[in-house]
Amino acid sequence: MKKVTIIGAGRTGRGTFGELFFSEGGFDIAFADIDADLVHLLREQGYFVTKQTNLDTGTFKQIRVDGFEVFDVQADREAYLRRLADSEFVAIAVFPASFDAVAQDLADMIRLRIKEGMTHKAAVIIGGNFVGLRSYFEGALEKLLDADELAVLNDQVALITSKANRKVTFSSDPDAGPLALEGDDKPILPVEDRFFFEEGYEYPSFFQRSNDVELSMAEKIWSENLLHCSLGFMGAYKGCEYLN
Repeated sequence: MKKVTIIGAGRTGRGTFGELFFSEGGFDIAFADIDADLVHLLREQGYFVTKQTNLDTGTFKQIRVDGFEVFDVQADREAYLRRLADSEFVAIAVFPASFDAVAQDLADMIRLRIKEGMTHKAAVIIGGNFVGLRSYFEGALEKLLDADELAVLNDQVALITSKANRKVTFSSDPDAGPLALEGDDKPILPVEDRFFFEEGYEYPSFFQRSNDVELSMAEKIWSENLLHCSLGFMGAYKGCEYLN
């Protein structure tokens, strides 16, 4: 099975990346997080449920995601880095404040790949509400790696911007449990088509590969998100209550 490691086990990490790879099938999934309590809870429960609602029809389905590993980024540092190095896909689902820490993880991953003689192609799928995702990580890694290490990165590990635009929230059901999620059922993940895999490689069916994802992210943040904020402000001004 192809290994995928998802850095960030929050709403997007589990409700978008985790569910999509799980439902696709054929992937050995692991989550990694700096929140020791979340890591413990995921290990103890061993699964989480995400309720997905179709925004057009209102119908919904509940998907139970299980069979995954969980790593504490700090406490399980050595095993976590080895897992990153072994993975065919690494997905990043963290807030911008954690970008530099994740870049350090990726740099350490590259060094471990070199040390262990690993040469398999891999892809880092970057998610985040941020304009210029790939350029940020490229710049951070250029500062952390020497010339030889950068050459390995640029030859073996593709940095890919994604548009993880599902709305995923914590469950509104008080009986659902702390790991339960809910959101929409968008079935695709827009990703940049700049992979290093060989011709004929079988990509996940939910990948929507294109060359304008960075532009689409800029539009999302400066247009869609601004609209959401403006409507929220006007609603609050008029005394409307917030509904999830």
